[in-house]
Amino acid sequence: MGKYNVASIHGNQYYLLMIDDAARYITIEFLKTKDQAAQRIMNYITYLKAQDRSPCAICADWGTEFVNQSLKNWCHTQGIKLQVTTPYSPSQNGVAEYMNRTLVELAHAMLTAAELPEFLWEPAIAHAAYLRNLSHTKPRAKITPYQLWNDKKPNIGHLQEFGAPIWVLLQGQKVQRKMLPKSQRRAYVGYDEGSKSIKYYNMATRNILTSRNYCFLSWAQPSPLEEIGIEPDTLLEGEQGPPYEGEQEDGTHSAALENSPDNPRKQKAQGSIDPIEPQRKRGVCKDYRYLHDPFPDKKEAGMLSITKEKAFTVIPGDDCHSLKEAQESPDWPEWDKAIQTKLEQLHQMGTCKLVNKPVGMMPIANKWVFTKKRNKEGVLTKYKARLVAKGCAQCLGHDYLKTHSPIVRLETIRAILAIAPTQKLHIQQMDIKGAYLNAMLKERVYMQQPEGFADGTSQVCLLIKTLYSLKQAGHEWNIDLDMKLRRRGYSCLCSDPCVYILCIGEEFAIITV
Repeated sequence: MGKYNVASIHGNQYYLLMIDDAARYITIEFLKTKDQAAQRIMNYITYLKAQDRSPCAICADWGTEFVNQSLKNWCHTQGIKLQVTTPYSPSQNGVAEYMNRTLVELAHAMLTAAELPEFLWEPAIAHAAYLRNLSHTKPRAKITPYQLWNDKKPNIGHLQEFGAPIWVLLQGQKVQRKMLPKSQRRAYVGYDEGSKSIKYYNMATRNILTSRNYCFLSWAQPSPLEEIGIEPDTLLEGEQGPPYEGEQEDGTHSAALENSPDNPRKQKAQGSIDPIEPQRKRGVCKDYRYLHDPFPDKKEAGMLSITKEKAFTVIPGDDCHSLKEAQESPDWPEWDKAIQTKLEQLHQMGTCKLVNKPVGMMPIANKWVFTKKRNKEGVLTKYKARLVAKGCAQCLGHDYLKTHSPIVRLETIRAILAIAPTQKLHIQQMDIKGAYLNAMLKERVYMQQPEGFADGTSQVCLLIKTLYSLKQAGHEWNIDLDMKLRRRGYSCLCSDPCVYILCIGEEFAIITV
């Protein structure tokens, strides 16, 4: 029994190992301090006497938790002999020392495999001792310590791997609303033999609790398809079976088929046939991965084959995350051109205008977002800068009212792609530059001057049109686009409001947003 530097979940730093030398049954007691060991031993022996078990001797080392006056006097009154080993001779108490090492190694392996925190060493030690009581030992190879101690065979149907995920039913005040999950995932850390319940660790509250309403979920591996042998149809005397492909009605074969090395009947005649081995099979397993990706060769699909190492060195990019990083980077001239292009676009679109700051008004901030555009081959094609507002500072009911912005459903895209080849439709895709800059802003939203490009005055920007990252930007742009498409004769579907159709005679056009 040595001190562990990390206190357990219950604040203990020691554990007391007691083994019955005849049955090799293990009992574990956890202690906060060493001076509690003597009292725990007295309590345990009192419990044994109540169970009609009378130990005659106690074997321990020279630790002060065992060799003290109070324990000596109590053993003397109970008629129990206190035996101590020779100093620096742990082999004289080899049963306890060996079991101590076994429990520590088992607990270390279980915590490591389950990736649980170190302070759960207490339930790990207890679970290891519980498993050792249910296992055979070398001195008693045909019977377990549990059976010797309790005079009955143990039931191991409840055993589970330490740290296994377990779903515990929420009860009492913890019951959630009807549409929320009725159980939560926890970690299994042991079994309570007395109440016949499991012990689980709640990571949220850092507590170990017990429950009888639980479920272990295990996903069984799919069994391989069984080969089914089908006997060939037996023909009566004088009957002939249907002709093979390439065989004529009169039973003669073509010369090409007869001499072909791929002739199945010729191969059967050449090789030996095992009558036990099934000749035909049913239930051929299809490779659904090939159906999902029919072009395993990327060059065959018209794509460039890029190795994983190249992709991870090129694609994740060296994009700048702030204006300061962009100014300090060697690509600053390119970033500066991208910023000037964006500022010119904002000016042409009439996105905002400079006004005096109203009294008591707090304008929202903004930032620059930098992105390097690359083609499918990983070649850098464009430096792009975008000014976005920090919409997280907007207040509901004052700076915005609605934020909903629908997009086309994936099922609709699949249906249109299926209709296109049957109706011989042409499919095109396009991206609208500065899409959100086209929608008018209904609320009065004030923003600080662009980061790094202020004119030095106290004026602020009054947004006239929506800007990226505003809460209502997508909503206002969707309303503006819907109004303009309807003016041009398009109508949206009732099943999907993001699909617009224009019919002129027998011709029609479909736009999905």
